[in-house]
Amino acid sequence: ARAALEIQARQLGRLNTSGWTGFIVDRTHAYSLMSPMTQAQKIGFGTDFMYWMAGLQKSAFKELHPQEQAFLQRNRFTPGEWEALRKVQPEMVRGVPQLSRRSIAEQAGEDLAEKYMLMLLHQRRRAILEPTTRGQTWWVGNPTPGTLRGEAALSIRMLKSFPTTYTMTILGDAYHAWMQRRWMDVGTYAITIAFTGALFGALAIQLKNIFSGRDPEDMTEPRFWGRAFAQSGGFGIA
Repeated sequence: ARAALEIQARQLGRLNTSGWTGFIVDRTHAYSLMSPMTQAQKIGFGTDFMYWMAGLQKSAFKELHPQEQAFLQRNRFTPGEWEALRKVQPEMVRGVPQLSRRSIAEQAGEDLAEKYMLMLLHQRRRAILEPTTRGQTWWVGNPTPGTLRGEAALSIRMLKSFPTTYTMTILGDAYHAWMQRRWMDVGTYAITIAFTGALFGALAIQLKNIFSGRDPEDMTEPRFWGRAFAQSGGFGIA
């Protein structure tokens, strides 16, 4: 991850937009390290995913954990395709085996490699959330720039595209699990979202208190954790 961050940091001088407003946004993302850290997270997730997949190769499809089987099936991999992946010799990167797209393409064909890469990208979009086109167009469709209505719609899209993407991606998965009656997955989603959200909400509240010169609040009070969950986005802004 450190090497990836260093590589991305060298690109701080690049401009990915035109116009002075875009320049301000681009430089803010660059110098706050948001852009290079996001790219580093993507690279780190991809590396870890390929290592994980290489570790699964020792098991036949029927020997995999039921959740691992379900994961492959949700990504439309058949038992036969999994056996083809098992025969691929992983690529060694700094002594670490990785089931990479290149190794699959060379040994099992481009079609299987593309399907594998789509699975990786699909999971990466859930691990490192970024506003998607679907999330951006959910609120406003295709507005006309330069008009009052169009600029207002673009402002809404700018502010709401990320939470909309989160809702459609993470909560959307929980909804699909509910509709398919995968109760274990529903419970996992609910506990993970509520628990981690409340923890980070509590951290945000305490940091705000410290930055404002106030003492940290009593974290043994139930009301505090209710506010922490609300701060995380569960019930709006606390």
